[in-house]
Amino acid sequence: MNATCPECGKPVGPNALQGLCPECMMKVGLGSEVQSGPSALGAAPPGKPRPFLAPTAAELAPMFPQLEILTLIGQGGMGAVYQARQKELDRIVALKILPPGIGQDAAFAELFAREAKALAKLNHPGIVTLYEFGRADGLFYFHMEYVDGVSLRQLLNTGRVSPREALAIVPQICDALQYAHDQGIVHRDIKPENILLDRRGRVKVADFGLAKLVAGTQQPLTLSLSPFDGERVAVRPGEGGAPALTEAGKIMGTPQYMAPEQLEHPGDVDHRADIYALGIVFYQMLTGEMPGKPLEPPSHKVQIDVRLDEVVLRALEREPELRFQQVSALKTCVETIAGTPAQQAEAKTARQPADGPPRFSRRLLISIAVAILAIVAGVVLAVAWRAPRPERPGPGPDEVIVQTIRNQVGRELREAGATYDDLQVTVAVRRDSATPYKVSYRGLRNFKGSDGAIPKASGSFIMEYIGHGQLQGALAGMQFTVTVGSRDKIDLPFNDDPQVVGEWKSVDFVAEPSEFNPERPSWTGELSFKGVTFLENGKTPESWLTWTKGILIHHGDQTASHYEIRQIKGRSYLFLEWKSGDVTIAGLKPHYYVLCRAP
Repeated sequence: MNATCPECGKPVGPNALQGLCPECMMKVGLGSEVQSGPSALGAAPPGKPRPFLAPTAAELAPMFPQLEILTLIGQGGMGAVYQARQKELDRIVALKILPPGIGQDAAFAELFAREAKALAKLNHPGIVTLYEFGRADGLFYFHMEYVDGVSLRQLLNTGRVSPREALAIVPQICDALQYAHDQGIVHRDIKPENILLDRRGRVKVADFGLAKLVAGTQQPLTLSLSPFDGERVAVRPGEGGAPALTEAGKIMGTPQYMAPEQLEHPGDVDHRADIYALGIVFYQMLTGEMPGKPLEPPSHKVQIDVRLDEVVLRALEREPELRFQQVSALKTCVETIAGTPAQQAEAKTARQPADGPPRFSRRLLISIAVAILAIVAGVVLAVAWRAPRPERPGPGPDEVIVQTIRNQVGRELREAGATYDDLQVTVAVRRDSATPYKVSYRGLRNFKGSDGAIPKASGSFIMEYIGHGQLQGALAGMQFTVTVGSRDKIDLPFNDDPQVVGEWKSVDFVAEPSEFNPERPSWTGELSFKGVTFLENGKTPESWLTWTKGILIHHGDQTASHYEIRQIKGRSYLFLEWKSGDVTIAGLKPHYYVLCRAP
């Protein structure tokens, strides 16, 4: 028996996704029914509004002679999007039109032009580009970049996105949003439908249609710029009964992804509403479901790195002041967890072309390809892509300290009433007894130091280790003190441990002893802790180190690191809890140096 599409009754093949034909699959993916007809531009019956029907390509052709209208991509309640070819430049574009009759007053046209000009200035590889806008025979329109790919919603519909893929997608979204925020534009409608991925796996943020210009006195305009999402243009009665532009008091966005203040006080929304919405998208990517009430950490739903809980839950704080204050800070945390230090990321960026595609996992690229082919042809095609990038080990000691410094300095700046675009911490100099860290800041505002000085908007200062697990630095007279250490009780009775006596060399650094594989060490970089020699009677060659059974004692910082010895494949390995001679992270789940007995 031949299968048929449940929507339109057309015959479909055995591999049709959800049993739908390609045309109906496209409608489902777009979230809208595609309708067109000659009546689309006609007048409504007397006393009765006519639903908007997308004009046919033939009807639009005289209005846009510079374009060859190829096909209707999709239609929402208040707009339609077409694939078109720009004849002179011979490039494919997306043409978005608003329904006839929208914004017939002069105020709408003026503000439409003002807002569109601002949006046209968003020139970023991670944002769908607006090429042209205007009005043709009464129709407001946009020409924009055509993204040949799928939305994140379509990708999620094929199954949960893996944590590794989410960690590749989120930083790109952050880059695009930070750029828009720097231009004074808030998206206000971040959701999976507005996150697009092209055939090469690159992320594009679409639909700044609910964007609000927070700089100056411009009023927000509700416009849809996404070829994948037909949002509405919201108008309401103004003075004298004339239509007026939707103002800041109007709730704009998608309720499931709105920040609390966007629902309660829409006039006070700022860029932190985008961070909240991104937190929901991130949660959805990791768990495959929306956050519930009460809010459970993602790691309670699926098996993921528990460090992601803090990032996601902070983005989802109900109070804007408790969230990340800049989306770039969220990106930094994600990249740290992904195991890509800022120094290596910058070096990698310098080596590859600026427009080169990000390195996604094989599964993500295959998922995108499958979703595209399912929409276009209704079949699933197996595609072999390049081998996935090898997993990198978790953060080493320096990286954890870097993140601790960045979090504490950021917190102290915010408590002082300052805002900033970015904070970066790098290891500036290495010495035997202390390690200075360089804090670089960008876009510092609303900050006056304790000496009354106002520092430059971008600059840096040094955080030096001052003992007892503390680092300290100063900016314009204000001291930043970061405690990354804790004291232990080191007055311990000596217990002999004959099996530990001897020389041990460091071979790995792991989060859990069970992660260690002697044949494939996880840490490939240079280990800062080289090893240790245990002499008899609790002595070591270094006078500041002593030992008792199960514990290595560092008297300089009053820290005591536990150790245990395990036999693995006939060799002795010592797992030493990481508490270095300089610093130890209070409250951090212990990591372990793995040492092998020297022959």
